[in-house]
Amino acid sequence: MVKTATTTQLAWRTQTYLRTVLPGLVGYPRPLPDEWQRGLPHYLTDLFDLFVLPVADQDIIVAAATAVRSVVDTQKMILRLLALGPRVLYAIDRVSGPQRQRLMDAGIEFVVPDSQFYAPSLGLILREKFASAPAPTAGLSPSAQALLITMILHSGKDFVQASQVARELGYAPITATRAVRELEATGLIQTKKQDRANLIALAHDRQAAWEQAKPLMRNPIVRVEYPRAGAIQDVEHRLTVAGLSALSEATMLGHPHRRDWAISQAEWTSLPRDVMASDDAMDARDAVEIWAYPPPLGTDAQMVDPLSLILTLEGSKDERIELALKELEEKLWP
Repeated sequence: MVKTATTTQLAWRTQTYLRTVLPGLVGYPRPLPDEWQRGLPHYLTDLFDLFVLPVADQDIIVAAATAVRSVVDTQKMILRLLALGPRVLYAIDRVSGPQRQRLMDAGIEFVVPDSQFYAPSLGLILREKFASAPAPTAGLSPSAQALLITMILHSGKDFVQASQVARELGYAPITATRAVRELEATGLIQTKKQDRANLIALAHDRQAAWEQAKPLMRNPIVRVEYPRAGAIQDVEHRLTVAGLSALSEATMLGHPHRRDWAISQAEWTSLPRDVMASDDAMDARDAVEIWAYPPPLGTDAQMVDPLSLILTLEGSKDERIELALKELEEKLWP
C-alpha cells in the first residue's frame, strides 16, 4: 500500500508540533532500523507511517495513523511496536472526546498536532483549547526558563512585549503563550494588556526573582558530546563558550584543560556528521553541552548567560568552582 499524501503530511505536522511544544528537545526523524523493520508484520508498516524521533535524548517511535481505527485494534498494534523497546507515540489527525478518553484508559500515548498531546512518560499532558500551566513543583519548562532568565538579565520589572522577547529567543507564538501562562501561575511575572499587545514584567526585583525561581529551574544540559580533536574548528562560530571555560573567563578560576561549549539540540543535529562523531571523553579536547534551549540568552553572544551557567555547575564538590560561582553571583547582585 502506498502512503497517502495525507499521512505524509500528518507525519510532518507531528514533527513540527513536537518541536514547538518541546523547543530544543526534539531532533530530526530517521527511518526505523532494518532490524526493527524485519521484526514487524507488513500490515503495520501499511497502517502507520513509522519513524524514529529523538526526544529529550531518547528515541521514540512515532506511529502516524493512515486512518482512524478502534482503540482495541490500535492498542494491539501499539503493543506490537512497544515490543521493539522504545516508547511509542500514536499520531492521529483528529480525535473525539470519547475516543480520547478510551485512548487514555488504554494507556496509549498520543498526539494530535496543534491540538492535544498526551504523553505522561514524557511528563506532558496538553490540550490547546483548555491549556493550563503545568504544576510549578515539576519545574519550569525549557521555554519558560529561557524566557524568565532573559527577563531577569535584561528587562527586570519594566514591562516588555511578550511576543518580542519570544521572537528574540526563536519561539513560536503558541510556545510563548504557554511559557507566559506557566510563569504567571508561579507568581514570578505579572502581565497586562496595552492596546492589543501582551506585556510582561518580573513580579519582583531581579535578585528576588532569581532566588524565588531557582528551586523551579533545571540544568539546561540534556547531554554532553566529545567531538574528535579538531573536528569543531569550522563550526566554532555556531557554538557558545560554556561550562568551566565560561566560568574561568568571568571569574578568577583558572582555565580548564578542555574547552567547554554549548549548543541547542536543534542546532547540534544540523552540524556536519564528522563533527558529531564522538571521541573518548578522557582524551577529548572539547566538550559540547547539548542544551534544552538556545544557550546565548545574555548580551554576550559568544558566552552562555551567567544564570544558566550557574545552573549547569551548581552542586560541584570542587571548592574552587563553588567559590567562583559565588564570585559570579556577587557580580550579578552587587
